[in-house]
Amino acid sequence: KSQISNLNTKWDEIKTASTKKNEKIFGLKRALTSHLAKINKVKQKITQINELITTCESTISTKMKLLNKQGLVETDDTQETIRFEISQLEKSANTIRLDPSEIEILKKKQTSASKTYNEQLNYITNSIKLNDKLKEMLDIRQEDFEKLRRLVVRRTENKFRELLQNRGYSGSILFDHESKKLTINVSAIGADVNCKDSKGLSGGERSFSTLAFIISLWQSIDSPFRCLDEFDVFMDLVNRTTGLKLLKDFSISQPYQQLILITPQNVSELNSEGVTILKMDNPR
Repeated sequence: KSQISNLNTKWDEIKTASTKKNEKIFGLKRALTSHLAKINKVKQKITQINELITTCESTISTKMKLLNKQGLVETDDTQETIRFEISQLEKSANTIRLDPSEIEILKKKQTSASKTYNEQLNYITNSIKLNDKLKEMLDIRQEDFEKLRRLVVRRTENKFRELLQNRGYSGSILFDHESKKLTINVSAIGADVNCKDSKGLSGGERSFSTLAFIISLWQSIDSPFRCLDEFDVFMDLVNRTTGLKLLKDFSISQPYQQLILITPQNVSELNSEGVTILKMDNPR
């Protein structure tokens, strides 16, 4: 039972850690998308600036060639149009003169964004690897848990049938893990197969069957103390004698565990080496 409890606890811890990792990965992916959008904006701005520089350089080069070749440029444009073009070229020239520093700033931002992108990408990659490893460990623990559960069920069923045979009974235990139900069927050996419901047993037979089931479970439960209270109240003499013998034999087979029995009846037949009987005074 402690192994199952530990496995369940570790299983829950791994699932919680895996959920937190997935949430963190999702947040990092959103941050990464934002960084990529910023990088694209920076790249677009650099491209626009470079295109503007190229256009201005081409326009200036063309005008200079015409001036050098003809000295004067024949044009049908009005003075206002020429002045406007000159004004626009001067603005473009001013923009070009400011571009080098702005480009450096944009390049630094791009470098910083690229570095952040690579760091986040590495972190996400490592987180995904860790998440896959945690999932693999979780699957292994789940498989081990199911193996342990099958072992406990098989041992409990076998021990239960063995103990019932001491009283001439046959029985079975049905563990329904999905619906979390337990069904116990007991009948006398050779009895009608359709009369296996324990409700058809006498009070003493039902008490003995319950005792056999408890002892069957005990062999899979690691505990330094075991205690039963008034376990034999509804047992007849034959079932009680057999039940006490089962408890005594089980206690002897578990020398490092203490068995405590509480009953209003006489248990002098249990008096032997290693057994201490404490009798309370009768009520006044």
